[in-house]
This record gives sequence, structure tokens and C-alpha cells, in this order.
Amino acid sequence: MEKDHDRQSHWITLALGMAIQALLAEREGEQRVYVVTEETPPEYHWIHDRWPRLRRLPDKFIAENP
Repeated sequence: MEKDHDRQSHWITLALGMAIQALLAEREGEQRVYVVTEETPPEYHWIHDRWPRLRRLPDKFIAENP
């Protein structure tokens, strides 16, 4: 989900087998997730100037976790 300049929420529909690339960091019992971003595709640039990086999961992982 991304918010535009008017703070309207826009949900991103992911295709089967796609995932948002992120880093889970833990320090002193506290966990944080950092989402990797990249430039927004032109058709969505009106929402925001950055976009979560989407990565395709390996087929083996998709088959084991429907």
C-alpha cells in the first residue's frame, strides 16, 4: 500500500509468485522491516516517486506454498 500526495491509500496487487523485497533487521529484541524501493513505473508515477521492488519467487517455493 502506498499513499499519494493527498494521503489517499493505493493498494498494490501482486501477481502469483511475486513478493516485495525487504530486509528484516533485529537489534536488542526490536524488529524492523526495511522495504527496498525503486523508481515508480510511469503509469503509477502520479501516486508516488518510489515503489516497492518486486521480485519473482523461485518456482520451487511457490509450488510448496500455494
